[in-house]
Amino acid sequence: HTRLRARAFVIVSPCNGRRVAFVSADVGLLTQAVQQQVIAALRATYGDLYGDANVVLSATHTHSGPGGYSHYTFYNLPTLGYNEQSFRAVADGIVAAIRRAHDNLAPATIRLATGVLADASINRSPEAYARNPAAERARFARDTDTEMTVLRFDGADGAEIGLISWFPVHATSM
Repeated sequence: HTRLRARAFVIVSPCNGRRVAFVSADVGLLTQAVQQQVIAALRATYGDLYGDANVVLSATHTHSGPGGYSHYTFYNLPTLGYNEQSFRAVADGIVAAIRRAHDNLAPATIRLATGVLADASINRSPEAYARNPAAERARFARDTDTEMTVLRFDGADGAEIGLISWFPVHATSM
Protein backbone atom coordinates (compact mmCIF):
# COMPACT_ATOMS: atom_id res chain seq x y z
CA HIS A 1 0.00 0.00 0.00
CA THR A 2 3.06 2.23 0.28
CA ARG A 3 5.76 2.70 -2.32
CA LEU A 4 8.88 0.69 -1.50
CA ARG A 5 12.24 2.45 -1.51
CA ALA A 6 15.95 2.09 -1.00
CA ARG A 7 17.47 4.83 1.14
CA ALA A 8 21.22 5.38 1.34
CA PHE A 9 23.74 7.34 3.33
CA VAL A 10 27.36 7.75 2.28
CA ILE A 11 29.61 8.62 5.20
CA VAL A 12 33.16 9.87 4.57
CA SER A 13 35.67 10.21 7.39
CA PRO A 14 37.16 13.71 7.49
CA CYS A 15 40.32 12.19 8.99
CA ASN A 16 41.31 9.73 6.28
CA GLY A 17 38.73 9.94 3.49
CA ARG A 18 37.55 6.37 4.01
CA ARG A 19 33.88 5.93 3.26
CA VAL A 20 30.97 3.61 3.80
CA ALA A 21 27.66 3.44 1.96
CA PHE A 22 24.76 2.18 4.05
CA VAL A 23 21.49 1.24 2.33
CA SER A 24 18.17 0.30 3.89
CA ALA A 25 15.97 -1.33 1.25
CA ASP A 26 12.27 -2.09 1.63
CA VAL A 27 12.59 -5.77 0.76
CA GLY A 28 12.27 -9.02 2.67
CA LEU A 29 15.92 -9.95 2.38
CA LEU A 30 19.05 -9.19 0.39
CA THR A 31 21.10 -11.84 -1.33
CA GLN A 32 24.65 -12.25 -2.55
CA ALA A 33 23.47 -11.84 -6.15
CA VAL A 34 22.01 -8.41 -5.38
CA GLN A 35 25.19 -7.38 -3.53
CA GLN A 36 27.34 -8.51 -6.48
CA GLN A 37 25.19 -6.64 -9.00
CA VAL A 38 25.25 -3.47 -6.90
CA ILE A 39 29.04 -3.59 -6.49
CA ALA A 40 29.55 -4.23 -10.22
CA ALA A 41 27.36 -1.24 -11.14
CA LEU A 42 29.11 1.03 -8.63
CA ARG A 43 32.55 -0.06 -9.87
CA ALA A 44 31.52 0.77 -13.45
CA THR A 45 30.92 4.37 -12.34
CA TYR A 46 33.24 4.94 -9.37
CA GLY A 47 36.09 2.45 -9.86
CA ASP A 48 37.35 1.09 -6.54
CA LEU A 49 35.67 3.78 -4.42
CA TYR A 50 32.89 1.36 -3.37
CA GLY A 51 33.22 -2.38 -2.88
CA ASP A 52 32.41 -5.32 -0.64
CA ALA A 53 34.35 -3.81 2.26
CA ASN A 54 32.39 -0.54 2.43
CA VAL A 55 28.91 -1.12 1.00
CA VAL A 56 26.41 -2.29 3.62
CA LEU A 57 23.03 -3.49 2.36
CA SER A 58 20.25 -3.88 4.90
CA ALA A 59 16.67 -5.06 4.39
CA THR A 60 13.69 -3.76 6.35
CA HIS A 61 12.35 -7.32 6.13
CA THR A 62 8.99 -6.20 4.87
CA HIS A 63 6.55 -8.97 4.05
CA SER A 64 4.93 -6.71 1.47
CA GLY A 65 7.77 -6.45 -1.02
CA PRO A 66 8.68 -8.15 -4.30
CA GLY A 67 9.95 -11.67 -4.58
CA GLY A 68 11.78 -13.72 -7.17
CA TYR A 69 14.99 -11.64 -7.10
CA SER A 70 17.30 -14.22 -5.54
CA HIS A 71 19.58 -16.53 -7.48
CA TYR A 72 18.86 -19.21 -4.88
CA THR A 73 15.90 -21.48 -5.64
CA PHE A 74 14.72 -21.78 -2.03
CA TYR A 75 14.05 -18.05 -1.72
CA ASN A 76 12.12 -17.99 -4.99
CA LEU A 77 9.73 -20.84 -4.17
CA PRO A 78 6.92 -18.61 -2.84
CA THR A 79 7.01 -16.54 -6.05
CA LEU A 80 7.23 -19.56 -8.35
CA GLY A 81 10.71 -18.77 -9.58
CA TYR A 82 13.25 -16.15 -10.47
CA ASN A 83 12.03 -12.87 -11.97
CA GLU A 84 14.61 -10.74 -13.79
CA GLN A 85 12.40 -7.64 -13.57
CA SER A 86 12.26 -7.93 -9.77
CA PHE A 87 16.02 -8.52 -9.57
CA ARG A 88 16.74 -5.44 -11.71
CA ALA A 89 14.29 -3.27 -9.78
CA VAL A 90 15.90 -4.17 -6.44
CA ALA A 91 19.53 -3.90 -7.59
CA ASP A 92 19.02 -0.79 -9.73
CA GLY A 93 17.03 0.92 -6.97
CA ILE A 94 19.85 0.33 -4.48
CA VAL A 95 22.45 1.64 -6.94
CA ALA A 96 20.32 4.74 -7.60
CA ALA A 97 20.03 5.40 -3.86
CA ILE A 98 23.81 5.17 -3.40
CA ARG A 99 24.42 7.45 -6.39
CA ARG A 100 22.03 10.05 -4.93
CA ALA A 101 23.78 9.88 -1.56
CA HIS A 102 27.19 10.10 -3.26
CA ASP A 103 26.11 13.13 -5.30
CA ASN A 104 24.67 14.87 -2.23
CA LEU A 105 27.68 14.53 0.08
CA ALA A 106 27.91 17.49 2.45
CA PRO A 107 29.47 18.20 5.85
CA ALA A 108 27.40 16.75 8.66
CA THR A 109 27.49 15.46 12.20
CA ILE A 110 26.35 12.05 13.37
CA ARG A 111 24.65 11.44 16.69
CA LEU A 112 23.97 8.06 18.27
CA ALA A 113 21.21 7.26 20.74
CA THR A 114 19.92 4.05 22.28
CA GLY A 115 16.96 3.52 24.53
CA VAL A 116 14.11 1.25 25.48
CA LEU A 117 10.96 1.37 23.39
CA ALA A 118 8.52 -0.59 25.52
CA ASP A 119 5.08 -1.74 24.37
CA ALA A 120 5.86 -1.08 20.71
CA SER A 121 5.74 -4.71 19.62
CA ILE A 122 4.83 -8.15 20.87
CA ASN A 123 6.42 -11.55 20.69
CA ARG A 124 4.57 -13.32 17.92
CA SER A 125 4.94 -16.63 19.78
CA PRO A 126 5.19 -16.21 23.55
CA GLU A 127 4.49 -19.93 24.00
CA ALA A 128 7.51 -20.88 21.88
CA TYR A 129 9.71 -18.34 23.67
CA ALA A 130 8.65 -19.78 27.04
CA ARG A 131 10.11 -23.15 25.96
CA ASN A 132 13.62 -21.65 25.78
CA PRO A 133 15.93 -22.69 28.66
CA ALA A 134 15.23 -20.81 31.90
CA ALA A 135 18.85 -19.63 32.08
CA GLU A 136 18.51 -17.96 28.69
CA ARG A 137 15.15 -16.34 29.52
CA ALA A 138 16.57 -15.04 32.81
CA ARG A 139 19.05 -12.88 30.85
CA PHE A 140 16.21 -10.68 29.55
CA ALA A 141 13.53 -8.61 31.25
CA ARG A 142 10.94 -9.33 28.53
CA ASP A 143 10.21 -11.87 25.84
CA THR A 144 11.05 -9.28 23.15
CA ASP A 145 14.07 -7.06 22.63
CA THR A 146 12.94 -3.51 23.35
CA GLU A 147 16.18 -1.63 22.64
CA MET A 148 16.17 0.85 19.77
CA THR A 149 19.32 2.39 18.29
CA VAL A 150 19.27 5.52 16.14
CA LEU A 151 21.96 7.26 14.09
CA ARG A 152 20.93 10.83 13.31
CA PHE A 153 22.61 12.92 10.62
CA ASP A 154 22.48 16.71 10.91
CA GLY A 155 23.79 19.13 8.30
CA ALA A 156 26.33 21.86 9.05
CA ASP A 157 23.40 24.25 9.54
CA GLY A 158 21.89 21.96 12.20
CA ALA A 159 19.00 20.79 10.01
CA GLU A 160 18.21 17.09 10.17
CA ILE A 161 19.32 15.22 7.06
CA GLY A 162 17.95 11.86 8.08
CA LEU A 163 18.33 8.93 10.40
CA ILE A 164 18.83 5.21 10.51
CA SER A 165 17.04 3.28 13.21
CA TRP A 166 17.31 -0.31 14.32
CA PHE A 167 14.48 -1.87 16.26
CA PRO A 168 14.04 -5.65 16.42
CA VAL A 169 10.49 -6.22 15.30
CA HIS A 170 9.26 -8.82 12.84
CA ALA A 171 6.58 -7.17 10.76
CA THR A 172 4.29 -9.95 9.61
CA SER A 173 1.24 -7.98 8.58
CA MET A 174 0.52 -4.96 6.40
